[in-house]
Amino acid sequence: MEKITTYPIPKNISRVLALLRESPVQLEALSWFMTEEQFCEPLTENEWSFKQHLAHLLSRDEITSQSIYYALLVDDPILPDIHPQRQWASLVDYEHFPVSGLFKSYNFRRTTLLRVLTELTDAEWENTVSRASKRPETIYRLARALALHEVDHLDDITGKLKTRPPNL
Repeated sequence: MEKITTYPIPKNISRVLALLRESPVQLEALSWFMTEEQFCEPLTENEWSFKQHLAHLLSRDEITSQSIYYALLVDDPILPDIHPQRQWASLVDYEHFPVSGLFKSYNFRRTTLLRVLTELTDAEWENTVSRASKRPETIYRLARALALHEVDHLDDITGKLKTRPPNL
């Protein structure tokens, strides 16, 4: 994958938007052959299931999207430092929902986020949000981190599905 620097130049913004657009499509393409039971089985021994990956990506998307929205709505927002996996995911516990509902939610949230991001001006990409215990982050850096995080998970899922025995 090409390098996407931390600078919000048009080329980088376009690449981040493309990755965010592609992630839900790639995720569904990887899962088209799986049954509800297979979604819940570990992809490899002692690893997450496909459903756990999807639930994690949805949790991360929610935390990041909300941060972006606050950066656009409030001057100098300071948000609580909520970890997407340890705190948010354990609260909402998406693993108890059907995969079809998780996909619908993920796709809807992504469509909403992309609608907002594609309308941003150059200056708005530089809006910041701070977490209580961390330095401010720009919208661009948040979107970039979300996109790259998803690419890592998609690569991980793809690799594990390729090495998975056919009967799983």
